[in-house]
Amino acid sequence: MEDQPLIKLFPRAQVDFESPVSRLVQGQSKFGEIQTYFGSKNYMNPVGIEIEVENVPRAVNAVWDVKKVPPIYWRNDDDGSLRNNGREFISVPLHGRNIDYAITEMERIFELGPKMDFSHRTSIHVHVNVSTYTHKQMTTLVALYALFEGLFFSFVEPIREGNAYCYPITNLSPNAVAIEENMKYCAFNLAPIARQMTVEFRHLEGTRDFRKLRRWVQLCAKLVSFVQAQDPVPMEKQLEDLLSEKAVFPLAKRIFTGSIVFFTEDQIKDSINRGALWALSYLKG
Repeated sequence: MEDQPLIKLFPRAQVDFESPVSRLVQGQSKFGEIQTYFGSKNYMNPVGIEIEVENVPRAVNAVWDVKKVPPIYWRNDDDGSLRNNGREFISVPLHGRNIDYAITEMERIFELGPKMDFSHRTSIHVHVNVSTYTHKQMTTLVALYALFEGLFFSFVEPIREGNAYCYPITNLSPNAVAIEENMKYCAFNLAPIARQMTVEFRHLEGTRDFRKLRRWVQLCAKLVSFVQAQDPVPMEKQLEDLLSEKAVFPLAKRIFTGSIVFFTEDQIKDSINRGALWALSYLKG
């Protein structure tokens, strides 16, 4: 069977490619030179960030009404699932240093509303572009994600795993997972592919820890970028090699590069052991 590009399989998807250059100029003008966390090639693929917040004061909403200084990177929408003027802050597509400036801008917005907070109802979602992917690359990404799903959940608060709005993909039968299916509340959500050519990582709890948010975006982006750079070939043999103790850590290090320090070797091994059979079954299905 011919390996089809996803964009051909889902021709109605609306891929959003806004000009990053003009926004970067605006960000530099507004915030000056800031520390860069997203300057490498790992972050050239667009990402989007959605932050759910409760107790949003009018002062924060007013930012969107001031025509002289509107946010560069964010809009905010009502969210009926949240309480006390709950809002969802949604970024434009971001890559490279625009990710740095967008998170900096969100930090400033939070300074306007020091009482804004998070509950078990809130979470942060990261979308990563897969518009250049083929069907085989997508299959590879799902299998690799399954291997490291334990790592992703170990990074976030325990309440997120098993949450009705963030269930593990490995809780499903491998035969039930397909990019054509609606998996809206899966922790690794494939449903946005048909709509906007992104996959969604729903794991992260609502938090004003922006260092954690930066690290989370890095993890999501690195996994997708790794597969994007690979030839779309079957991975059965590679996954079999992963089951040997010596092969576990090197692959994780290749994928997550500097972010591997967030995890212990035991966490990596445990994640591999939990997801390996599921990933193999998915690839062979």
